[in-house]
Amino acid sequence: MPKDIDCFEFQGSVSFALLLLARTILILGEAPYLAQVCDLEKEWEAFPGAQGSAFPLTFTAAERQTIQEDVESVVSFPEQGFVLENEYNEVVGALAQATSEVLSEVDAIRSKTIE
Repeated sequence: MPKDIDCFEFQGSVSFALLLLARTILILGEAPYLAQVCDLEKEWEAFPGAQGSAFPLTFTAAERQTIQEDVESVVSFPEQGFVLENEYNEVVGALAQATSEVLSEVDAIRSKTIE
């Protein structure tokens, strides 16, 4: 088989998807990467070099649900930080709520460390 065909087949593989996501983990966060890892478990036996070995990671149902919710949040995040005019008020409200939640968590952590 020509090497060109091998390259195109590799681009459609889970290995390639993981490498591509690893390049953007600082931009998108870990959720898309973890989702891909969860999907990898289904294809583990077909993964090069993995035959006969157990999948090295385990995720509870709650962890998988959290990962899925995080992925959906990443997908709905505005591209390049730009917000459409008709979504502006909703985004400002969501940012205010997120800021409030983060500050509450910081206050809780501070109060625990002071005690």
